[in-house]
Amino acid sequence: KEAEGFIVNRLQYGLLQAAYQCVADGLADAEDVDNTVKHGLGLRWSFMGPFETIHLNAPKGVNDYCERYAKQCIEPVLSHVFKPDKDGNHAFQHWTPQVWNKIHEEMEQKVCTQSQIAERCQWRDDRLLNLAVHKKQQEEKDKEKQ
Repeated sequence: KEAEGFIVNRLQYGLLQAAYQCVADGLADAEDVDNTVKHGLGLRWSFMGPFETIHLNAPKGVNDYCERYAKQCIEPVLSHVFKPDKDGNHAFQHWTPQVWNKIHEEMEQKVCTQSQIAERCQWRDDRLLNLAVHKKQQEEKDKEKQ
């Protein structure tokens, strides 16, 4: 579908806006934000995307995650980051079952079913461990060069 901006840019700009807001609000400095991505989201996102991440972060997948966190966690944070306009309209799209059900179905078809989540979590954890070992080895090599 034609849209302004590539998907990579849209995702990057969304993360950059949230990062910028963290610094602007005094929640973190630039180094803190960079470290959070470098040692947190970036590791995971190097081999799986945001939807697979949430699919594996709740026992029953995306639907379970969204039912637990959309209204209680995600929307309150987004309401703070993206302030409503003068008429009270939110500047972000609310998470709805119509969309998250579609995402859930795709994760079930292309990633793993609910019954396979524990196995896929082990796959994720193995990769995170291997990535952590690799990063440590690279840091040691960098120290040797100094």
